[in-house]
Amino acid sequence: MTAPVITPADESRLPIDAATIRETYETAVHHTANTPETLELLKSKLVGQVELLILAVRAVVPRMQELSRRKVAELVLRRAREHVDARPGPGESAQASHLFDLATACRALLTLHQYPGALDEDAGQ
Repeated sequence: MTAPVITPADESRLPIDAATIRETYETAVHHTANTPETLELLKSKLVGQVELLILAVRAVVPRMQELSRRKVAELVLRRAREHVDARPGPGESAQASHLFDLATACRALLTLHQYPGALDEDAGQ
């Protein structure tokens, strides 16, 4: 499946609610004993938020002026995709680890989205 192409002009219209995303990943990082249903719902929310942030960050990467920041963003995008596509094994430990990985990817993507550094206005269009 091919991801939709989001242009830099489109990325400003993506419905990114940073406060809600932050609340979700904080809940995941600090989760305590929950039911499997609650954990699955939290995982589902994180996956959706990571997918949205992948699109937004991917649209901004070509405009990043700093090569080092672009490289970090590309690494974060690659690892985030791996976490979304991962199928953790059974067991509470594997599920908790996967949840933590998704939350960490979500936090990194949100940070890149909010603080992309200096951008070229005409690059990547």
